[in-house]
Amino acid sequence: MEEQIKTCKEVMEDAHPQDVLILSHADHDGLTSVSLIDLIYSDLYDSLTKKLHPSKTRSYYKILNEVLRLKPAYFLIVDALVKPYERLIEKIAKQGTKVINLDHHDMLSVSHENYLDLNPHKWKMEFMNSSGLCWLIAREFNRNYFEKRCWVAGIGAIQDYCIEDNKELMKELAKRHYIRETTLASTLDSKLLEIAKAINSASRLYPVNTVYQIIFQAAARNDVKMLETNEKLVKALESYRKKLEGLYDQIKKKEISVGSLKVKFYDLKGNNISLISEICEKERENAIYVGYSNGLLGFRSLFYEYDVRELAKLFNGGGPHPRVGGARTGKTFEEVINEVVNHLKGRKSQRTLNEFR
Repeated sequence: MEEQIKTCKEVMEDAHPQDVLILSHADHDGLTSVSLIDLIYSDLYDSLTKKLHPSKTRSYYKILNEVLRLKPAYFLIVDALVKPYERLIEKIAKQGTKVINLDHHDMLSVSHENYLDLNPHKWKMEFMNSSGLCWLIAREFNRNYFEKRCWVAGIGAIQDYCIEDNKELMKELAKRHYIRETTLASTLDSKLLEIAKAINSASRLYPVNTVYQIIFQAAARNDVKMLETNEKLVKALESYRKKLEGLYDQIKKKEISVGSLKVKFYDLKGNNISLISEICEKERENAIYVGYSNGLLGFRSLFYEYDVRELAKLFNGGGPHPRVGGARTGKTFEEVINEVVNHLKGRKSQRTLNEFR
C-alpha cells in the first residue's frame, strides 16, 4: 500500500487543481476527504478542485456521463458507491482521463493504464475509510502539516466506525487528545463524532458547497473549534437532535433472541435510515441492530462481533465493512424480521469480525 500511496502522490503532484474533478458523497467522510485533497494544493494555488456530489436529482449515472463529457485531466473517486458503473469509469479512463480510486466501498473491476486503485480492500483493510486514506496520501506531501490536522480525517473515520485499520490516524488523534483511547467505544465519546453529525445535518439544510467551505476554512486554519461553534452547524445539529426527541419512544421495536444472539429490529416509520446508527451508538448493546424505513434497510453491529453484510446480502445489499450494511427491499417490516431470523437460525456458524481482518 505504501508504494501505491507514493505513486498516487507522484500523479497528484503533476496536477493543477483546476484540472482535477472529484466525485464524493456530501457527508462526513466525503467532504472531509475532499478538504484534505484541496489542502494539498492550497499553498501553491489560489483555486480549488471541482467537485460533484450525488443527490436525489443528480444520480451517479448522470454525474459519470457528465465526467465523460467534461474530459477532465484527473478524476478522483472519493467515498462513492460506483460499483454498478464500472464500465462508465473504464470508459472515462480510456478517453485519456487519469482516474484515481480513493473509495472504500466495493472493489471495482476496472483495468486500464490510466486507472489507479487505492481502495483499502485491496490490502484487506476493511476498517479504513476514504478520509483515513486521503490523510495518509496528504501526509506524504507535508507530514507535520497534516498530522496537526489529523482531526479532519478523524471526523470521517469515527462516524464510519473505521478504527482498527486507521492505526496511524488513531494514534495521532490520541496523541493530540482528540480521543482518549484507540478503541471504538472511546472514539464514540469524542467531540469529532458530534461534528460529523453536525456536518451531515447541515448538508440536508444548506447547499453542499456552503457546508464544504465551512469545513475547508476550519481545516486550513487548523481550528476544530470553528466547526464546534459555527452557527450553521450548531443550528443544524440542534434541529436534528430536536427531531430525535421523543422519536425513540414512538418507533416500533422488536427484540428477538436466536440462541445467544440478540437481534433488535426498529421500524423507523419513514425517518432517515441513519437513525439506526444513533440507536446503536446510544444503547451500545451486544446485539445486531436492524433498521427499516419505507423499504430501506440499515444493519449495524458495533459491539457484537458479527458481519452484518451477511444479512444485507439477503436483500441484495452490502456494506463497506462488517459493522455496517444497507439494502433496499419491497418486503414489509414483519417479512424482513422473519427472513433475518430464519437465516440466523439456519446458519451453520457465526462469522466474526476477526475473519475479515
